[in-house]
Formats: sequence, C-alpha cells, structure tokens
Amino acid sequence: MARRPRLSMRARGGIGLLALALAAGLPGTIAAQAAASPEVVLLRGRQLVFGSLIPGVPERVSVTDAGRRAELVIEGSGTVELMLLLPPELQSPDGGRIPLRFALGDAAVLGPGSVEASPFDPHRAVTITLHPERGPTRILLGGTAVAGDGHLGGSYSATISVAIVQTVS
Repeated sequence: MARRPRLSMRARGGIGLLALALAAGLPGTIAAQAAASPEVVLLRGRQLVFGSLIPGVPERVSVTDAGRRAELVIEGSGTVELMLLLPPELQSPDGGRIPLRFALGDAAVLGPGSVEASPFDPHRAVTITLHPERGPTRILLGGTAVAGDGHLGGSYSATISVAIVQTVS
C-alpha cells in the first residue's frame, strides 16, 4: 500500500495540497490528499507559518518570504487549471476566530528553472502548463492573519481546498 505524503505543521501554521490546512498555534500533522489526475502529482509541500500573533496587528506573510510562505511542488504534463478555495478565518476548538485575508499577489507560480515568480489572484483560477522534462512547478502562497483585541492564545486552524482540473487538448 502506498503511503500518503505527510506534511508537518510548525507552530503557528501549516498547508498541504487538495485538503489543505492552515493553522496558528500548536504543532501537529496533516495529510495531503492527492486527488488530482494521474498526470499531476504532488511531490511535497511546505506550510504557511504566521508566527506569533499580536492582537490588533496584521501578520502578513509574503510569497517572497521563503522561510514562512507555503509552497506546493507539483509535476506532471499538460495544462491544468488550479483554484484555491480560501477560508475567511482560522478557528480554535473552543470557538475562537482569527480573520484571514488573501489579496492579489498573495499567490504566485514559480515555473521550472525560474527565479521570478508570476503572481496571481488567489481568489481566481490560474492556468499552468506542466512540463515533466523541465521539472516541477511551485505554487507559492502567503496571506494575512489579524488577531482581534480579544484574541486568546492557542491552536487555530482552517482548511483550504485546491481544485486541479486537467485540460484536455
């Protein structure tokens, strides 16, 4: 039986592919659920790390922040349309909430061999052409979390879904 890829969350954040998780709080583990076409494969992922949140102060993670941004590495062949389904907030098990914001430029595609990422609106689908002979493509994700004045410490999480549709030529 093949093992599912596993992504570990660092304190304050995590992200995977197709059943993505974001978190703020205690470390944990999530499983990436690869449900894409057989021609598209998740190689690995890295979590989105917000860090310690200060009430009333927005904590923004940029796609250029290699240490804290989320990074999904995919490979395959052909053209795919990728859509991130983003949650409005992080939630704690006891009902606490931290609003999330994703803006234009909080997502980017880094093609094989590229040093310059192409930003896209994380609320809209992006079309990507995968070339197996060139290597994997990276999807980068940042965002902003804003803890309110009544924010209590602890573990907060949210789930993001990623839809990947392979275009038939």
